[in-house]
This record gives sequence, structure tokens and C-alpha cells, in this order.
Amino acid sequence: MEYLSTNKIAIVDLATSKVTDQEVDEDLVKERIGGAGITTALYEQYQDEDPIVLGTGLLTGTLAPASALGMITAKSPLTGKVCHAPLTLYAGLELRYSGFDYVVIKESPRNLFIYGFTMAWRILTMPKTFGEKMFGPPRIRYES
Repeated sequence: MEYLSTNKIAIVDLATSKVTDQEVDEDLVKERIGGAGITTALYEQYQDEDPIVLGTGLLTGTLAPASALGMITAKSPLTGKVCHAPLTLYAGLELRYSGFDYVVIKESPRNLFIYGFTMAWRILTMPKTFGEKMFGPPRIRYES
């Protein structure tokens, strides 16, 4: 099904800041079809490293209705179970146009930012204040 897929998976290891790619197994595509099925299989494959898996479906980027969607699969921090959420707007398209159908992001020991576009990926270290409250509550000054 080379016309519906780029057949590539990006494996992003944030602990070592390395990005590798591998081919999608054609038997996996035939068995799971695409979207949530394949992202779940990839999650189970890397389950020990607590991954976040981004994926596209076979129709993502085609003229089919709602074909701009993608899928994210990860463990819910509330329930501890595997859950799926849609990548809306143009996120699925951008993932497909980056040259990969799936991205597996492995557990990170530090705050990092992943920037990917058209076959090029960068992993940047975020400042220490990332995710923290940057500003205090608004101060109101009353004058009489």
C-alpha cells in the first residue's frame, strides 16, 4: 500500500536525543489497518519506556472527508490505562507530510522540545522555567 503510506516510523529517544527511523511491518498494517490499531501495537512494543505514539491513518492526506486527522496513543496519568485522542486541524497532515506515518516518543528525563518538519528533526532543551508558573497573580493597586 505504498500509495497510502510512507511506511516509516520515527523513534525519538529523548534520553539520548537521538531520532532513528524504521520501516512499518506490512503484516502489521494488514492486521491492524492503521490509526488507533497501529498506534496501539507500537505502544505495546515500547511499553516499558512509557511512550507517546503519534500516528496517521491510511486515508490521512487524501481527498477523503476528515482525512486531516491523526491519532495520539499514550497512558492516561489519571487512570493508568492506554487511551487515544485525535490530532485535529492539520496535525495529522503535517505528520504525514513530514515523511513519517508514526512517531514513537520515548520517556524523557528532562524537559525537551521536539521540532520536526520534512524529514528533519531537532530536539531542544527547554529552559528550567518551562512548565512552571512564570508570573505571579496580578497585582491590583488601589489609590484613593
